[in-house]
Amino acid sequence: MEAALLSLTRQSVDMEILAIDDASQDGSVDRMLSLGLRNLRILPLDRHEGITRALQIGLQEASGEFIARMDADDISHPDRFSCQLAAIEAVNAHLCFCYYRDKNENTGRVVEWKNPDGELLSWRGLFDNVFGPHSGAIFRKKEIIELGGYATQFARAQDYDLWDRCLAAGYQFAYAPKILLERTTGASSITASDSQAQADFAALVSQRALGRAFPGISKEKLIALRWLMTGKGEKPTDLATVLEWSIEAASSFLSVKAQTVRPSLLWHDVTLQISKRLKKLTPSEVALARRTMISAACKSLRPRTMALACIAATRLQFV
Repeated sequence: MEAALLSLTRQSVDMEILAIDDASQDGSVDRMLSLGLRNLRILPLDRHEGITRALQIGLQEASGEFIARMDADDISHPDRFSCQLAAIEAVNAHLCFCYYRDKNENTGRVVEWKNPDGELLSWRGLFDNVFGPHSGAIFRKKEIIELGGYATQFARAQDYDLWDRCLAAGYQFAYAPKILLERTTGASSITASDSQAQADFAALVSQRALGRAFPGISKEKLIALRWLMTGKGEKPTDLATVLEWSIEAASSFLSVKAQTVRPSLLWHDVTLQISKRLKKLTPSEVALARRTMISAACKSLRPRTMALACIAATRLQFV
């Protein structure tokens, strides 16, 4: 926690550091006070409210025009805030994420995240939280409050819920294209310690987003499409129906997003995701999945995508 706070003091912009003490019993407040930070304001809560409620209280109490999120075990690079604010101003965006480096304290594995989804954000965001790290976000306070801020009914995946509502409201996302945050994850992190609840709440956000994109489609079919595009949840019993509909769904999405999403990229993603599910299918399902995958690849008009589909289908055929 001390390292996280000290990293904020090295930023080149003026700020208020607002720490929400969610009725902690571990001496956190004394540790923060011992640092003697002049711009630190600690807001103690009378009782334990949980992370979402604490975030909402912090959002309402913060005095700045912009809100920057950071967790107690993360470290911001000295130019993080200035880079993200510049990215926001450059395109008049509502919120901005930064790239980050994540170290798993249990395995020692280090992974770098660099916004791999790009212009597919609106497509991949239908299925999962691909927007960016919650602790690496900066957003305009006024606009987020106008959306209602953090929805307290989401005990987990509250960031995915908020980003999805931002997307639905037409808010513009920006990305600072460099690593500006060091994250540490492990058994004590919220995502790891309560992974099932995290997954359940994320599924609810995805269902809402898919329902918005494909009105009138049954919940079962939307859930099945999410499995096909992510592998998350249970494998659908009527796979043939969702495979057939996946081409129609992607075409429908492109008819709305043609100005912002290149069809070749979306069809490549559909091909790639179906290829990842092949090993989980029965022989009879594989034949249909292979046809669907090749159909998507043909629509991409990309030799690379066609090669991906052919290699995936051939490899499975001879295994």
